[in-house]
Amino acid sequence: MKKIFITISAIILTACTVFESDHDNYWLNNIRSFKTLKINYYDPSGEKQHLTSSKILNTRIYKRNVLVSANLGQRMIDAQTYTVNQYANNKVKATNSGTIYAMNEKIFINKGDVFEPFGEVKMNGSYYQLIDPKHDGQILLIDENGHILNMVCMLHKGELLLPREKALIQPETIIVAPDDSIEEASTPKLQFEIKYDGFENDMRAFIYTDYSNANSTEGYFQRYVFPKEQDLIDINGIKFKIMDAYPERIEYIILD
Repeated sequence: MKKIFITISAIILTACTVFESDHDNYWLNNIRSFKTLKINYYDPSGEKQHLTSSKILNTRIYKRNVLVSANLGQRMIDAQTYTVNQYANNKVKATNSGTIYAMNEKIFINKGDVFEPFGEVKMNGSYYQLIDPKHDGQILLIDENGHILNMVCMLHKGELLLPREKALIQPETIIVAPDDSIEEASTPKLQFEIKYDGFENDMRAFIYTDYSNANSTEGYFQRYVFPKEQDLIDINGIKFKIMDAYPERIEYIILD
């Protein structure tokens, strides 16, 4: 009788142990997908923006074929360059509203909602970004075209747990796009300038300063003089016509 009691107790203990193990893994065994996916988590301390384009632009403060004037020592003509950098946020924004129905719950996405992907997974040879809709720990996936997939996932021990059932999305698709980009322009850098330097022995004098290889505060300069009767001037490819000139002032038109 004692042996029978011990045997029955062992069976009960084993059953309890199995039940305990099954209970701990019940959700995984019954709701989980066929596998979990490893997540490539983004560095939370990394750059929140990334450079998408950079271009150098030229600007000049003068107008062509318009009569203008300059005083002695005053800048007549100049050219400046500046750099414009375009940055994209790492965030995405919903371009339309919709509802995701899954596991008897609803996840609402409103147009203009902003999300910051926190990682990505590789599935069937493609990469999908992960976003948190702030709904009971559920995770959504975005494909490379910005479409939210019709599945609602969970996190399990740092990996992505896929659902067995597909979600229903109304309307048929919800799309996200990169959030508004940011454009930054650098301080213009002076490339060259031409100044009027008055008369010298009945010659008209000009100073050309090149800053292209300097820091815009220093540069090399060259003085040019032209006969008084010469009204068409060409200095390093910059052409202008003198309409009238005095020791303290000059009137001119910048030509095409």
